[in-house]
Amino acid sequence: MEGLRAQTMAVNRPARNPLTRRPASPPGAARMKITVQNKNRSFECRADEGILAAALRHNVVMPYGCRGGRCGSCMGEVLSGEFAYPDGRPPGISAAEAAAGKALFCQARARSDMVIRVKTIDAPQGIAPRNMPARVERVERLAADVMRVRLKTPAGERLQFLAGQYVDFILSDGRRRAFSIANPPQDDAYLEFHIRHVPGGYFTHIVFAEMREKSLIRI
Repeated sequence: MEGLRAQTMAVNRPARNPLTRRPASPPGAARMKITVQNKNRSFECRADEGILAAALRHNVVMPYGCRGGRCGSCMGEVLSGEFAYPDGRPPGISAAEAAAGKALFCQARARSDMVIRVKTIDAPQGIAPRNMPARVERVERLAADVMRVRLKTPAGERLQFLAGQYVDFILSDGRRRAFSIANPPQDDAYLEFHIRHVPGGYFTHIVFAEMREKSLIRI
């Protein structure tokens, strides 16, 4: 971790969990096992990735908002194991919360096998619907009748979703058009859609004839 201000947290509570805490592993190719105790599920996490990112990669969906350590949505409890915050304690968790064994899993990097307790989402009903503006980052024709549209949400905000969910594009007159999200949930820096042209379709005409990069829309 040369050049980074690494803050390492160790939690060892044998009365609550019998697992023995292992020595911290160096960053790099090391892989740790993360067990979500309240769901009896485990997943593998690399030392160089956030625990939240690893969980999403293995379809273990935790709540999150900004993914920048500010909102606190991904906070959970560390029952055993060691982890580090590469840039120091994030602003979304207080010193008292950290001392009580809490962690922000979007920023925490595992340094050993860990046992955690955190809310997980198993169905779309667990994700609250949101409305927000988005900027068109890229419009690319994939075929004569298919357009790739990539949207960027506001800085500090991420739209959490599950595989197969859709987004409503809100038109200027209030009408809505729904399209499935093409990118996987763990890759949510952008929202990508593959929109097929519908002859006579009002919205798809806008996409193919009028939509421009850097324009703003509401979703």
